Amino acid sequence: MLDKKIKTVQESISYIQEARNNETKSSAGDKYETSRVMMQAELDKQSLLLQQFLQQKNVFLKIQRSKPSEKIDFGSWVETNQGNYLIAVGIGKVKEGFVISLASPLGKALKGLRIGDKTSLQNKEYRITTIK
Repeated sequence: MLDKKIKTVQESISYIQEARNNETKSSAGDKYETSRVMMQAELDKQSLLLQQFLQQKNVFLKIQRSKPSEKIDFGSWVETNQGNYLIAVGIGKVKEGFVISLASPLGKALKGLRIGDKTSLQNKEYRITTIK
């Protein structure tokens, strides 16, 4: 999922750079400058987005899933009666469940819980069935 987002942003950056470099100066100098400024702003935005996705990917690569834990913490795969969650960086829905951050409301509620423990959030009860 992240690799797809990274590729899309990289393609967008390449397209913007090419368009900016191919922009020719016309007799309407202000229009040319405005166009280049807008392209640069979009390029900066896409570059920041790429940096964020690369940082998230690095976080995923650091997860040590080989060390099972009895308590929920960063890197835990958590199965509950409400769904499955990987505690890492907030990505959202993936094929197997959700990738959430410890800083999210649910991440905070789940942190430190053990199999069989329960927590409530927004009128939903989460019962921990598995921690990997």
